[in-house]
Amino acid sequence: MGQAIKTFDEDPFEQSPVPAVDYQALETDKAHEIELRIRKELNRQIGPHLGELRQGILQLVANNEYDSAVDELQLYVDHKTKYPLFQQRVETYVRHCKNLIYAIQAKRNFPSSVVLSYARQQELSEKVREHFEELKHYLKKIERVEREVKLDDMRSTVWVLKTLTYCLFALFALGFFLDLKAGMANSFFVAFHSLVDLLTGVVSSALFG
Repeated sequence: MGQAIKTFDEDPFEQSPVPAVDYQALETDKAHEIELRIRKELNRQIGPHLGELRQGILQLVANNEYDSAVDELQLYVDHKTKYPLFQQRVETYVRHCKNLIYAIQAKRNFPSSVVLSYARQQELSEKVREHFEELKHYLKKIERVEREVKLDDMRSTVWVLKTLTYCLFALFALGFFLDLKAGMANSFFVAFHSLVDLLTGVVSSALFG
C-alpha cells in the first residue's frame, strides 16, 4: 500500500517579506540629533555673567529664533535715542551682527545636511560655533560703546554743572565787589549771614526733625 505524498501549498524555502526601511524617518531622526547637539554646544558657549544684550540675542539665536534676534537687536539700538552718538558708532557692528545671525541660520539649515559625511557635518558645526563666538564678540563691543557713551554724557553733565558753578561764583564775587566799592559791604554781609542761617536751619530740620 503506497504512502500518500504530502504537498505544500507554500514554498518552505520562501522567506518572509523584509519590512521596508523608512529612510525619511531615519533622516529626520538624524537631523534632530544633529540639531540638539549644536544647540547644546551653543548654549554652552553663551556662558554666565553676560550683559543684557548678549544674553538675549545669543539665546534667541541658539533657539533658532533668528528673525526675533535681528528685530531685538535693532529695537535695542533704536531705543537709545538719548545717546545719538551711540547709534552712529555701533551702526557697523549692528550690520555685521545681523550678517552673522543669517550666516548661522544658513549653516544650521543647510539642505540635506543629514546625508553629508561626518567630516562635512563637523565642518558645518565648527563654522556655526565660530560665527556664534564672533557674534558674541561684536555684541560685547556694542555694550562697551554704550557704556562709553553714557560715561561721556555724565562727564559732559559734570562739566556743565562746574561751568554754571563758576559763573555763579563770578557773579557773586562781582556783586560783592560792587557793594564794597559803593560802601555797602555791611549790607552784603548781613544778607549773606541771613542766607547761611536759613540754609543751616533747613539742613538741621532735615537731619534732626
